[in-house]
Amino acid sequence: MIRLLSLKSGLRSYYILTYGCQMNVYDTDRMAGLMEKSGYSQAGSPEDADILIFNTCSVRENAESRVLNKLAQYVHIKEKNKNFIIGVCGCMAKKDGRRLVGSGFSIDFAVSPDNIAVLPSVIEEVYRGRKAVSVSDDTDDAGEFNALRVSSSDSIRSYIPVMKGCDNYCSYCVVPYVRGREVSRSLESVLAEARMNAEAGIKELFLLGQNVNSYRGGHPGGEADFSDLLRHLNEVPGIERIRFTTSHPKDISLKLIEHVAGLEKVCEYIHLPLQSGSDRILALMNRKYSMARFRETVESIREKINDVAVTTDIIVGYPSETEDDFRLTLDAIRDLMFDTAYMFAYSKREGTAAAATPELISPAEKSKRLSVLIEAQNSVSAMINASLVGKTLEVLAERENVKTPGQLMGRTRGNKMAVFPACGAVPGEIVRVAVKSANQATLYG
Repeated sequence: MIRLLSLKSGLRSYYILTYGCQMNVYDTDRMAGLMEKSGYSQAGSPEDADILIFNTCSVRENAESRVLNKLAQYVHIKEKNKNFIIGVCGCMAKKDGRRLVGSGFSIDFAVSPDNIAVLPSVIEEVYRGRKAVSVSDDTDDAGEFNALRVSSSDSIRSYIPVMKGCDNYCSYCVVPYVRGREVSRSLESVLAEARMNAEAGIKELFLLGQNVNSYRGGHPGGEADFSDLLRHLNEVPGIERIRFTTSHPKDISLKLIEHVAGLEKVCEYIHLPLQSGSDRILALMNRKYSMARFRETVESIREKINDVAVTTDIIVGYPSETEDDFRLTLDAIRDLMFDTAYMFAYSKREGTAAAATPELISPAEKSKRLSVLIEAQNSVSAMINASLVGKTLEVLAERENVKTPGQLMGRTRGNKMAVFPACGAVPGEIVRVAVKSANQATLYG
């Protein structure tokens, strides 16, 4: 998705392959904007590009493996075209950038998330014949982090990071090491970006942060917390929906829950990562809450927010996880009735506290436990979605259903995907959909 002025052949093209979380999606838009200001433009495919950029994720080993396998597929292009360059950005660049540039993958540059502002100049260095690495610990200056931008990849929804980094240091997680310590954007910069997105026709804001509960945005009147930010965003004309992720269970506040319940534009949807149903494993993970406290939080959310959807993350096979620990997690899935759960087998990440702990659980056992959890969660999700059959829900139409002409796809306020006949509606409209059937993943109306 990027092009640069060539000294010999005019306009150069770029393409960005994006992996990982919504923060990476946002970073891709940010990179594209910077590159276009420097004279680049978008290629139609990786094969047609002069510059191929991998925007990467390091949260799990599988995510890194996918990138490395894909990198290997494009090395042959460099053998045929000496002007074709490959770069790695994102979390893998921060974690392994210097090693990757010196590897056998013919990678020409690496730029970490905190150094995106220098991406155009790094590429210029490569075209001068020098490989380049920009993965320092220095974060972007406040001006760059607070810079205003409209999402370029979605005409309906805009992803807006309100803070970055994490101070929690969960024992399994590499995020504090690749995304840095917590930094919040100013209240006014977030509001200004929201207004700009509204003027561009964006209907839904999706606020991003490794832990939005930690947001503390400075403004002339002092400091605003995340609840205050939601209250101000709720007043932006043109914006019709507001979502956010992720909330840490240890410090989600009653004030935040009440704001989600009381602000009409804030959707009834909270993603609350549990990770394990065992207090022993939660302590080893450094999560700083007990299962009892998590349960109380979920009960409070459901008591105060009507028709709320609660989703979660689960890690199975953490080092030393016993059958009893696993059974407690399985019980939590069945008892807490999450609308959706994103479940993963534990993946060792070098540099984290858990990396020094011997793994006593075989890959086969991890896979077995993960399959059991997925089956249990699918049953819960199907049951919850079946309870919506016969109800009429508000859906923001996002796109046409390519598989069935005449149908649209969109999401409910609870973030559930719905498929329904267009009946004259177009993407960007909020419509009322009568749910006629459902499975564990989709509503049909």
